[in-house]
Amino acid sequence: MRAMRFVRVFAGLLCAALSAPAAAQGVAELSFSEPEHFTDLVAPTGTIGETDPALMAELRERLMAVMSARLRDGQKLAVAITNVDLAGRMELLGMKDGRWLATPQQLRIYRPDTPPRISVQYALIENDTVIAHGNENLSDPDWAAQAAVLSETGSLDPVTGLFERWLVSLLGQPL
Repeated sequence: MRAMRFVRVFAGLLCAALSAPAAAQGVAELSFSEPEHFTDLVAPTGTIGETDPALMAELRERLMAVMSARLRDGQKLAVAITNVDLAGRMELLGMKDGRWLATPQQLRIYRPDTPPRISVQYALIENDTVIAHGNENLSDPDWAAQAAVLSETGSLDPVTGLFERWLVSLLGQPL
């Protein structure tokens, strides 16, 4: 089942990348494969299988910006995100000021043992030749040492940084 999903996603990536015209700058394509299974991008309602549209849009914008900034003339990169785990873990908080809350609230707790992770399937084409393709399960176990302070929207910062470091490595560029 998983192998069939890979073949289906990879075939779509390859077709999309090969059919996109090369521009003065590289061409980037990004898709999310079964985002309803991305438990860390769940909607504010907390409903399983329902992703947060604002968070998905922000993640798409950030990753597209990284790809667009890094791709050179004649390069095409198609990426399918197959899973996203934000740094930290959501935990229920049931007390405030020493009293139990009627409705527990969730808070993302950042710990060194809960690194950001992102799984991708990709195809990199240069001058109409596939030069790299495959699956990658990216993780950054040292993320806590690099992220001293996360901004309010910072839950995506470690994932974006992890993706950019992978892309730089794939393209053979300095960071």
